[in-house]
Amino acid sequence: RAASLSGNPKDAVAILEPLVGSTLEGSKAASSPKAGSAVGGSAKGGAPPLPPALAQAARYDLALAYRSLGRSAQADAILEKLAKEQAGPVTTDAQFLVGQSHLDAGRYADAVAPLEQYLAANPRGDVADFAMAHLVMARVGLGQADAAWKMLATLAEQFPKSKSLPPARLRAAEAALSAHQAERAAEQFRLVAGPTKA
Repeated sequence: RAASLSGNPKDAVAILEPLVGSTLEGSKAASSPKAGSAVGGSAKGGAPPLPPALAQAARYDLALAYRSLGRSAQADAILEKLAKEQAGPVTTDAQFLVGQSHLDAGRYADAVAPLEQYLAANPRGDVADFAMAHLVMARVGLGQADAAWKMLATLAEQFPKSKSLPPARLRAAEAALSAHQAERAAEQFRLVAGPTKA
């Protein structure tokens, strides 16, 4: 984790890949009918697998390192699995990142569920405002204007100073213009621009 957080994703991958791999092997061995032959260690006689919480954290950090290195497919595969696990220490963080990844790729329908799951578990979480903004953009992308405007209003009410709010307003305003709702669009553009000087 230290290597990952210090901006050395290559070092993090070198450390975490064997650790995560041995943990997965240990988990498979534990569920095998022959697990009893590997008492006290993994199937290959190595160290026992990490406790579930630490194993989750290691996989999450490995996914972050992959993302930093541009290995998005590998990162997404790990995060997708973590996002579906129950009540883990990084489950909701993974849900947010999965939703964000889908949004960035234009997979708006796939982005909604994990972002909503994150907000259900962390309505005031560290990135709750960004999750709301992502949902605004996903709903706009799906043509679900009412849901998008409702979420934008909630974002503005709960996080009025969030850095995620102006981009969400701009996206909603662009959608309003496309729908020939000039007044609604103008209101959002004014809010983004801020008060004008006399």
